Amino acid sequence: MKKYFIIILLSLVSNNVIAESLATCGEEVGKAYYVAAGAVSKKDAGWTDDKISGGSVTLDFSEESGLDLLFIDANKVVKSAKSEGAKIKLLALSTQNINVLITYQGNTSEIYDFYVDDIGNTDFNHVVVKPANTLVPKAGIYVGHCSKFNIIPFLNWLE
Repeated sequence: MKKYFIIILLSLVSNNVIAESLATCGEEVGKAYYVAAGAVSKKDAGWTDDKISGGSVTLDFSEESGLDLLFIDANKVVKSAKSEGAKIKLLALSTQNINVLITYQGNTSEIYDFYVDDIGNTDFNHVVVKPANTLVPKAGIYVGHCSKFNIIPFLNWLE
């Protein structure tokens, strides 16, 4: 619960503007293929069950800075994708989902799809590609649950 409070607090002060939290989500589980490069040895390469334990992801929006993604990294530090140099592009939007592409120059691409399914679950999918020139190169797909999903402020801003 403490980590969600920290993420929400950070979302309010991100870039010194008031940000609206569109989706707040927790841990991720999935599958990943690790490439034998960087810190990944040949014996550790290949397919594996993977998860981001204790993780948290929040999609934020403010009129001044647009969309941003706050996340807890592997060292349990809260970071902003934009503060880390990422570019964020809206890929798809409806009243039931928002899909964004996040690219970090020269090394990582991620797609996040935050949605409400037909039975009312609020979840997200996360696809990540870290190429061979990164410390831990991999391709993975993860899923997780969102405790909050409200894209109405963003939809209203677009009108």
